[in-house]
Order: sequence, then structure tokens, then C-alpha cells
Amino acid sequence: MAEPDDRPGAHTDRTDAGERYRRCREAYSDLIRSLRDDELRATLPTCPGWSVHDVTAHLAGVAADVVNGVSPGADPEAWTATQVAVRRDTATSVVLREWERSASQLEVLLAKGDQRYPAYTLDVLCHEQDVRGAVGRPGRRDGPDLLAVADALGGRLQQLVESAALAQVAVIHDGEVWSGDPA
Repeated sequence: MAEPDDRPGAHTDRTDAGERYRRCREAYSDLIRSLRDDELRATLPTCPGWSVHDVTAHLAGVAADVVNGVSPGADPEAWTATQVAVRRDTATSVVLREWERSASQLEVLLAKGDQRYPAYTLDVLCHEQDVRGAVGRPGRRDGPDLLAVADALGGRLQQLVESAALAQVAVIHDGEVWSGDPA
């Protein structure tokens, strides 16, 4: 059996970051379209005070803000609160269409090498799990997109650990080492 490959990027398939984000966005959107109205109003224990609709508004808002050059500034909580507030009374189906339009531009930026891609894709992946947990529809907890994002984040963690001259950190999942030295 081959030894686990712990080089940053070793588990990343050849999908570009824009394509990866698009796949995750579409999977999330498909989930949202399958929900009943009461499920769209369900609150998420992982995002106190937010409903499924609100999380969707946040994700659409991130894409819109990024392509329009709006950054979180010094107060990221206010930034996300605004994303949700301006879409709170908009139908979820309309929010999804807005996200699709903005995301088409974001996906081009990501495909061109925007280094922030793991954060955007991670946001979608995490919130999909938040929603699945809140409405009792488990699924999509593995696959190449999750592995690629985890690998990118593991590589970034390794860089931060090394730059701070800390002891090595290993990220291990199902017996596979994603970064660092298991010792």
C-alpha cells in the first residue's frame, strides 16, 4: 500500500476553482429548491438567528459583493448581516437566481486563480451541511470538492504553523494525512 501523500495539493483533482465553486453552488441550490416553505424558514443551530433562507441570502450576497468589489472591511459581521437584511424579504427562488448571475462572474475570477477560492467554496460546503442538519437531510459529506478544499486549507494551515515556528500539525481523516508530519 502506498504511503499517504502529504504534499499540499496532493488530493486536489484537476478541476479549476471556478468549476469547483460552481459544482458546490449548484448542489446547494438543488437542495434549497427541494425544500418546502417551512424548511426554508427553519433556523440553523449552527448559525444562530438565521433561517435557511438567510444563509442562502448570505451566500448570494458574498458572490455579489465580491464581483462588485464590496469587502467586509473591519466588521465582517456587519457585512454578512447586510447581505442577509437586503434579501430577507426576497423570495428564495429570486435569491438563487441572483446568486447564479453573480456567481457566473465569481467563477471566472476563481478560474483565473483568485487565491481566496477555498474560503468561498468552503462557505458553500459548510452552509450546505448547516442546512442539511437543520432540515434533517444528511448527505454530501465526502467527494473531490470537499477533499480539494480541505487540502487547500490544510496546506494553508501548514504554512501558518511553519511561519509561526510552531510544532508540526497533521490533519488526518479516515487514516489519510492531508498536511504536516504525523510525528
